[in-house]
Amino acid sequence: MTIALSELWTGVAALMTILLGVRINQWVPVFSRYSIPPAVTGGLLVAVLLAVLGVLFEFKVTFGDTLRNALLLIFFAALGLTAKFRRLTTGGMAVAGMCLLIALLAVAQSAVGAAIAAAFGKPAALGVFLGSVAFLGGHGTTVAWAEAEQAANLPFALEIGMVCATFGLVSGRSSPASWHPTRGTREAVTRQGGRDKGSD
Repeated sequence: MTIALSELWTGVAALMTILLGVRINQWVPVFSRYSIPPAVTGGLLVAVLLAVLGVLFEFKVTFGDTLRNALLLIFFAALGLTAKFRRLTTGGMAVAGMCLLIALLAVAQSAVGAAIAAAFGKPAALGVFLGSVAFLGGHGTTVAWAEAEQAANLPFALEIGMVCATFGLVSGRSSPASWHPTRGTREAVTRQGGRDKGSD
């Protein structure tokens, strides 16, 4: 059994999934503590449920992609609205060094991804979805690259990229590198400030 959702109902399903993720983050405080987006927590649960239904009952749901593509265009366009090249130049060598490190990281991630793909007998080009496209670009970049003509013959490029992007998002938010040493101090100061205002 296959249910094809229209663009309208695809949008409704997406909003309901995000609201579900908001509830899950409220019920499981660790998700909120590590800033896991509601779209990820809700989306993972819905994806697992649909996968189970598909295996057990051959139940499948297809979604419209016109709304998704339009929102992606808005997203990528909005990213550059406040970008100013002058701000990069004020950073000096520190910013230049950071840009160089990011470029090297992108090359290294894609190289490792290509090696993993080759180890499993898959095209080496699939490595970008196992590497920089997913881990540096994220979900939006993964979807955009998966729609490119060059990715048309890559097996499960979108699915692999989305899994890697989700893994990178979750692991990055919960890694020790994301634990700010002054987080507890800031929270204590905030609480103390609230008590001081209440006593005035």
